[in-house]
Amino acid sequence: MPRAAITTLTLMLTAGLAAGCHHRPPPQMEANPQGGEVGIQIVNHNFSDMDVFALENGGYRVRLGQATGKATSVFVVPWRHLSTSGTIRLLAVPIGGTGRYTTGLLSVRPGSIVILTLEDILDQSSVSIF
Repeated sequence: MPRAAITTLTLMLTAGLAAGCHHRPPPQMEANPQGGEVGIQIVNHNFSDMDVFALENGGYRVRLGQATGKATSVFVVPWRHLSTSGTIRLLAVPIGGTGRYTTGLLSVRPGSIVILTLEDILDQSSVSIF
């Protein structure tokens, strides 16, 4: 993905956060990653930094990166890392802490944006797909 597209995606996704806790409409189509990718936005309300993984079929982990505590991070998952049915699971593990959060099976398509909100109590975390 070109650097300009990643910058645009990051700016558009974080712009919605600047409005505070108000409900916001789904991201505009222009913010979607290019054809063969899925955008992953991690809104980390937890104090801990998190390692974030995409889980492939068979439980194989693909590390997406680190989501800083009390911040928002954006990652891009190439379509080849998803199952042939277009499903993915995300795993967040606190760095130097205990616990973990794993999403259910998420059905996405190329260009989808997944927003994973990690809460202080990981079991209260949520996920949305646009």
